[in-house]
Amino acid sequence: MSLSSCTAYFEGIQVSDNVKKVEVGMTEREVVGIMGRDYEVVEVHGGTRVIAYWQTASDGTPVTEYRFHFRDGRLQSFSKEDGRRHHPTHRPGQPHRRGERGR
Repeated sequence: MSLSSCTAYFEGIQVSDNVKKVEVGMTEREVVGIMGRDYEVVEVHGGTRVIAYWQTASDGTPVTEYRFHFRDGRLQSFSKEDGRRHHPTHRPGQPHRRGERGR
């Protein structure tokens, strides 16, 4: 799976470089070890858990979302999406606020 080359920063870490290190089949712990602990749990059902990392603009508006889909603790797929459409707590014109943070 390939993600386009986007430069995003979370807590000073270049996310685009970190995403390139992630591989399907990794454990959630391995992915979080690469991507960092500043994530949100955006979906849980059955044995599936989805976590997201957000790239934000300087005003705090979510711009890009990286989603990681785990099944029984193993990464099944990951994607890059428009964060403005998917952020659960964002309202246009308001700063981005984090929901549940990584454990």
